Amino acid sequence: MMRSRSTVIAAGAAIVLLAQFWMMSAMAREPVIAPPPSFDSFPPRMGQWTYTGSAPTEKEMPPIRGADAVLNRNYSSAECGCKVSLQIAYYRTQMELHQQYDFGEYLPEEGWSRISSRVIRLALAERGAVPVRYDLVARGSERRAILRWFEARQRIVADGGRLHLYRILDTMRRRRTDIARVQIVAPEEKKGAEQASQNAIAFARPVVEETTALLFRP
Repeated sequence: MMRSRSTVIAAGAAIVLLAQFWMMSAMAREPVIAPPPSFDSFPPRMGQWTYTGSAPTEKEMPPIRGADAVLNRNYSSAECGCKVSLQIAYYRTQMELHQQYDFGEYLPEEGWSRISSRVIRLALAERGAVPVRYDLVARGSERRAILRWFEARQRIVADGGRLHLYRILDTMRRRRTDIARVQIVAPEEKKGAEQASQNAIAFARPVVEETTALLFRP
């Protein structure tokens, strides 16, 4: 009985040592750094939404600091007479993200306050439901709905803590940790904040498809 128990303990210790050796070897390998993408091919029309112009990009702004490529665009819909803005910050490696993991820290501009914040499920035709961060913010009488998420190869997540775990796994398995930080802002229109939220969600669906095709195609 004692010998059997000792054998089990020794086998368990050997497995732990082998796992540690494998993890250290994987982490020590040179990472794969993908070339930065060109957003020139990002479509000017997505569903009912049409590109109306580019917003100025300040690459030292905290949410996109250190990004290797940035897209900053405005879109509008003739069907609802509404507008949305899109920002995508692409990082060739998550090692450059730093505090950009923290969605809760950043609001669109000075003077805005958060009314509500939660993670919602965005229904996609081919991928099922994926998590995205939803915020409703206010400044005076203005309201904005904001959707944000991180997209990497084969996954979408809405919080930095989960990404830390995936970063370790991706480093070991694929040696590649490129990622995109996506943000959609929909201002309140005549129909109120609820309509702004619906606009952001409707726009998010084609954005996910195009971001995956451009940055993370299989």
